[in-house]
Amino acid sequence: MRHYRQLTQEERYQITALKGLGYTQRQIARETGRSPSTISWELRRNRGIEGYQAETAQRVAYRRRREAGKRHKRTPELIAWVEARLRDDWSPEQIAGSLREAGYPLVSHEWIYRHIERDQKAGGDLHKHLRQRRKRYRKRYCRISSYLQTMANQGYNPLVAIQMAFSGQLYADRGE
Repeated sequence: MRHYRQLTQEERYQITALKGLGYTQRQIARETGRSPSTISWELRRNRGIEGYQAETAQRVAYRRRREAGKRHKRTPELIAWVEARLRDDWSPEQIAGSLREAGYPLVSHEWIYRHIERDQKAGGDLHKHLRQRRKRYRKRYCRISSYLQTMANQGYNPLVAIQMAFSGQLYADRGE
């Protein structure tokens, strides 16, 4: 099964030239390696006042593609509803779980936390309604490497330091 590719500007110029030479839609499709229905659709959809012109067709197609956009499920009504629940001291998990019953599209609790963070950066107060203060994420895998670096600075052989770290001796020696 072939995947759909949008027509390129070069293909549109080729369609214009072949149409000017009197080719039929089927002949143009054969020459460009496209389906006859694609050529028919292109000629019908992107025809201007002077007939089909590649520049006009490309400009119209580009504008159509740019303006299409996604339908956002995070509507202003949904955001207002979520913010009202936050101000009533609901947790983001409770809000995410009750969206379906309220008739709104589903969003994750992570999105709600990110919304709270964006609001806080903009000077809002939604973060004050969380039950617990959000902790900053920190990398947890750097601890051993920092000890290894310290041991290397103290003159330990790196292989010995690694063996000590993974056998637990490193932490036992430091009283941790």
